[in-house]
Amino acid sequence: MASMERVEIGWLERYLIDALTRNLCTTIHCTTCGAQDFRQGLIKEYSKDRDRPSCATSFIDASKEVARSLRSVSLRDPSQSASLESAIRLILFDLWQALGAVTAEQEIEPILSGTWTGAVLASMKAHHKARQEARRAFEESQDPIRVQQRREEKRRVRQQQHVERMERKNERDRQWRENHPDVGC
Repeated sequence: MASMERVEIGWLERYLIDALTRNLCTTIHCTTCGAQDFRQGLIKEYSKDRDRPSCATSFIDASKEVARSLRSVSLRDPSQSASLESAIRLILFDLWQALGAVTAEQEIEPILSGTWTGAVLASMKAHHKARQEARRAFEESQDPIRVQQRREEKRRVRQQQHVERMERKNERDRQWRENHPDVGC
């Protein structure tokens, strides 16, 4: 009989499994609960793993160790893909908020490089970049000079369409008059 290899999971993965089982909210900008149960539970589990009181632990203090623990998190159950990714995104978002983008990119990104959670981070960064570009394009499109240019272009197109309609109407009228010479005007 072949022996089954037992995979040891760390404190973070145990917490994630528990949080997903309890269906805790992991929505980044949740306006109902702020995902507070998940966030507070994360610090509590981190503190418990370190044998420290959770009230003495801040997310900033725990950030590098949380990032190191994220390295070992992987998608073991494909049915939980969306839920697990949402939880990972929330943790990564909180890391970036706590440390600031420059520090997080310098310290956290290299830790996660080449891992499943690193791929989640890469997709978040790509999404963020696309959103910023869309916002920038929108803001540029709201420039008063460009707005005026668009209005003038629309006006010019409408005038041209009106001229074309009038030319077609005049041609129809001319043809009708030729076909109906007995009706006088």
